[in-house]
Amino acid sequence: ISCTPNPEHCGGSGGCGGATAEQAFNFSMKSGVTTEAAYPYKHYPFSRHTCEEAHVRTPAAAVGGFVRLPKNDDHALLTALVQHGPIAVTVAATS
Repeated sequence: ISCTPNPEHCGGSGGCGGATAEQAFNFSMKSGVTTEAAYPYKHYPFSRHTCEEAHVRTPAAAVGGFVRLPKNDDHALLTALVQHGPIAVTVAATS
């Protein structure tokens, strides 16, 4: 997530400064996904974590794609969870 670009500033400035699930999936489809051992999560208050590109250059897994579900459709959400697996939810949260 710390390396996810957000050129449109949708949901923030990118990386740990804010982005959407779609942007993270698009980045992962292009760059792959590294391991926790290769790029350990570090908590920094106020989103001060920056991308360490050397750690993301060795992907351990690939993302083949994602689907955007209809808004406020609990049946579609449950169906996707059962049939396809993990779900990411983006919430607009300010203040």
